[in-house]
Amino acid sequence: RFFRIFSNKNRFKIIEILGYTNDALCVGDLARRGNIPMSKISDQLMVLRKEDIVISEKKSTKVFYKLNKEKVVQVLDNYLALVQTHRSSQVPSADQQASVEMRPLVSISARETTQDIQYEVSESSEHVRDIFAALANETRCEALIRLAEKDQFVNEMCEKFYLEQPTVSLHLNMLKRVGLVDSRKKSLKVYYNLKLNTLEKALSSFLR
Repeated sequence: RFFRIFSNKNRFKIIEILGYTNDALCVGDLARRGNIPMSKISDQLMVLRKEDIVISEKKSTKVFYKLNKEKVVQVLDNYLALVQTHRSSQVPSADQQASVEMRPLVSISARETTQDIQYEVSESSEHVRDIFAALANETRCEALIRLAEKDQFVNEMCEKFYLEQPTVSLHLNMLKRVGLVDSRKKSLKVYYNLKLNTLEKALSSFLR
């Protein structure tokens, strides 16, 4: 459910804006910085408050919001640790040995007019949001844990998830599109493997 919350484009942008500032911001601040309609911000903040992802404080007639960064980081770290503990002692793949370069998640440009900072989401940030969207499904989250244990072909995954082959293939292809898994053909079977380095870079660098 946590990844599902982050997969929404406006919620993701709000979280990033709050995550990269030490200031508490009101709805108007978030609207200006993120170029998001105020009505949409209020709706998304309601969801984030319910999940204790943002903390609110009323000052005079305005409500100000801060990110509960500790909770966000803890949830991401817990999932990453879960995947890592299932990594078997198999020979490291080329992906595990290679290092993946990622640009800063958010590029920030300051405009002096109103002393507000205008946030421009970088391509790397969009990729992280795509990863969260892929992990918004429980089956795909579990699939990464299974693939951390060993490379597997589709029929193996079908047996473990009690799902039909087209459904499992759809999930695996979505994970492949965002760079979390790769595939190779061996004889008549297609094996899928976890690209752990991509997952580590995305989760360990978000809001750090």
